[in-house]
Amino acid sequence: MRELELKNKSQLNKLIFLLENYEKFTNDETKEQKIVKKIGQIFDSNTKLLETLGFKTKHNGDTIEDNEYSVHLTRGPNNLAYQFLVIKLHDGHKNRPDKVFMSFRYSEVTLIVFRSDFEILNEFVKYLRQKIHI
Repeated sequence: MRELELKNKSQLNKLIFLLENYEKFTNDETKEQKIVKKIGQIFDSNTKLLETLGFKTKHNGDTIEDNEYSVHLTRGPNNLAYQFLVIKLHDGHKNRPDKVFMSFRYSEVTLIVFRSDFEILNEFVKYLRQKIHI
């Protein structure tokens, strides 16, 4: 894989930082929403780079995925992300039961039913680091 441009690597470093530190902001709804919005903006502005790393975009850019992970952004009327989820895949398919992390705007019932797990988010961050060689 060719070396990532410095600017692009900086954007991905910022994304990784936000994902790594997401849990720290879950007690403050305003900060949590700013983080989710910024995560969405980074995904939106780096679509080509993510495709270079092997991700495909789906659902009008709301989902990026490869054979290992799928990340989906849910957007509000202003087209900005207000929640996201990360799904661990196996050869491009969902595991049964789902292995998923869901941001905190999902209902409490949904978080419990789908067993949202921070470990999935942490594993995705490690995976993303490996893909960009940080």
